[in-house]
Amino acid sequence: LGPGILDHLSSSGAASNAQNEIVQGCFKSLTLLISHPKFASVMEQDDATYSIGDNTEQFVHNETLPLTADQMQGLLSLLHGAVRESEQHNATFGLVKAIAAKRYMSPEFFDLMDIVLKLSVQSQKQAVRLQCSQIFLNYLVDYPMGSKRLDNHLQQIVLNMKYEYEEGRLSAIELLSSLIQKFPLPVLEEHAQLFFLPLVLSLVNDESKICKEAVADCISLILKRLSTDTVQSLYGYVKRWSEPSGTESIPMQLASAQLFGIFVEARPDYVKRGRNSTDLADLIMEVISQHSSSTDDNGWELVYHYLVCMEKLNKYVPGAFGSNLDVWSSLVSLMAYPHPWIMQVSSRIVSGHLSAIDYKELARNGSDSLLAKVPGSLYDIARNSCRQLDVEDRLHVDATCTIAIKNITTAFKIMKLRPDLCYEPEAINEDGNEEMNPKGKSKDPCLWLMARLSNIAKPRGKL
Repeated sequence: LGPGILDHLSSSGAASNAQNEIVQGCFKSLTLLISHPKFASVMEQDDATYSIGDNTEQFVHNETLPLTADQMQGLLSLLHGAVRESEQHNATFGLVKAIAAKRYMSPEFFDLMDIVLKLSVQSQKQAVRLQCSQIFLNYLVDYPMGSKRLDNHLQQIVLNMKYEYEEGRLSAIELLSSLIQKFPLPVLEEHAQLFFLPLVLSLVNDESKICKEAVADCISLILKRLSTDTVQSLYGYVKRWSEPSGTESIPMQLASAQLFGIFVEARPDYVKRGRNSTDLADLIMEVISQHSSSTDDNGWELVYHYLVCMEKLNKYVPGAFGSNLDVWSSLVSLMAYPHPWIMQVSSRIVSGHLSAIDYKELARNGSDSLLAKVPGSLYDIARNSCRQLDVEDRLHVDATCTIAIKNITTAFKIMKLRPDLCYEPEAINEDGNEEMNPKGKSKDPCLWLMARLSNIAKPRGKL
């Protein structure tokens, strides 16, 4: 039956048109025939095992297939064109899957897999890209192949992340993510650097937000699976990239800032080891302190990524920053930074601290809150939050304004409870005690805040 179906494909000339119903019917028939239990391969019956990346690769025809080696060669030649041209791709890819399930090995089949890999990136149809990715993933994971062939395939997947169109790059990244999850750990450890370094370059250079997010998720996946020793070696790269060495090092500094955040989120167990968290906190403090008083947005990207890293470090390694007053002052200043992303993330961190305040402890003047340790910072938070609301319509960001309103609400409650936290100490008197600024103290901070909000709410007049 198998040779008859193949002869019908070849002799009718229908094979030149993969969309032909006869061709699709023949493909479906061959799929059922190859998948029939009568033609179960010896490998399937014995449930044979093998090692990915071993160097034993033999082109042996499976005698239990319904076609001879020459007939299989002819069928695969037809499939080379059909997978490229077929609009009705389900039958075509169904046949490819059936052949792959037999772990059939021949030069023609390996050529077909190369075509499938290309289509997983280059096809304009999402369904085709998805099917090709699934077929190639199963082929890489389940097929016995030599280490050289495996390396060539992996290098091609990595190169596909540079494809010119976003959909193709995203497909390549998703395929690599799936491989990272399915590969045996020894194979993944062996190829860790092959994956990691190109992923870092994509994180820096890819202009697509969707692709950047997919790359970050992919890096997180590989870090979660790798051993601590391998993670340590990759972390060493990131630390070296973070060191400034002129304008040429800025792209790698940006990459390291993003990677630090990914490391903290994916492997908090490693970041907590030794001085890792302390050194990272020191680096973050250094960067944000340098930019906290900036009046322009030059270098905003580096500040932004380190602030995001700081937010993650606070979440996964509580107490990494301790009660550092300089960091708190810098964060409050960055709420007025001339870039909306910096405003938003710094306000979010401040909001997290405010929401954790124990009001009873604060009322008894025994709170460990940084508000109590840095007098005047409460006023700065309220003032900068008001500035975030009082912006031109083109600079309005809903998320930032929502956080600002939340911070103002909390600040107002604390002002009612402890108005003295709004005033900065002005001098030291003869008794060695701090004296409050009498001019500032004569004003009710709650009245000032309500007046400020009333002015913001007034419609702007036209000049």
